[in-house]
Amino acid sequence: MQWTRLVVCRHRKIGRRRHVVIITDLRRLEGRAAGERESKKEGHTRGRHADALRVNRPRYTYAKIAADYKFDIKTPIALAKKFGASNYASAREFARTNHRACVVYILEPIQYVAGHGARAAVRRIESSPSFAAQFGRPADIIITPDHHLGRILPVGRKMTRPTTLSLTDRNGTSHECVAEAFDTTHNVIILLYPVKALGKPTIILPLGFKKVI
Repeated sequence: MQWTRLVVCRHRKIGRRRHVVIITDLRRLEGRAAGERESKKEGHTRGRHADALRVNRPRYTYAKIAADYKFDIKTPIALAKKFGASNYASAREFARTNHRACVVYILEPIQYVAGHGARAAVRRIESSPSFAAQFGRPADIIITPDHHLGRILPVGRKMTRPTTLSLTDRNGTSHECVAEAFDTTHNVIILLYPVKALGKPTIILPLGFKKVI
């Protein structure tokens, strides 16, 4: 009987230890699960707009639908509404899936610095494969008045219409390009592309041009 009681007592002690270990592990697991749920929630929020750019049927991709629209800054804005995505996500998708040579700059809101004028920090740069192959991938971190895109900043206006500028490719050859911008309030989106990417003659009006009636 004494041996039996001794075994029972030891079993109870071990059981309590196991119980404490189990409770401790459960608390750790609950903490990890809560953290994972929070991470998944944040990830879902970040990825929600990107997922909206993909529809159910593969043949109706963003790129194919964008190809039916005019090649300009207004297209990613229009497609953002069509897909229920953000302008930021739509602009990135427009550039990276485009068969034409083009690059999209997504800037933070324009700020004014005393003695330096308007400037905007670069949030993201997305280029099409053909643009990256020809011109490389831009690594700008801020757009200032003396930058080649400085005059494209839509200062005091919603949009900057197509404006010509020169861009040098990886071989040192200069190309006539067009840049246009749109201020979404949250970001400034700049679309830049070589004139040849349009595939047909285009009349680009100089900055400051006014129609005379």
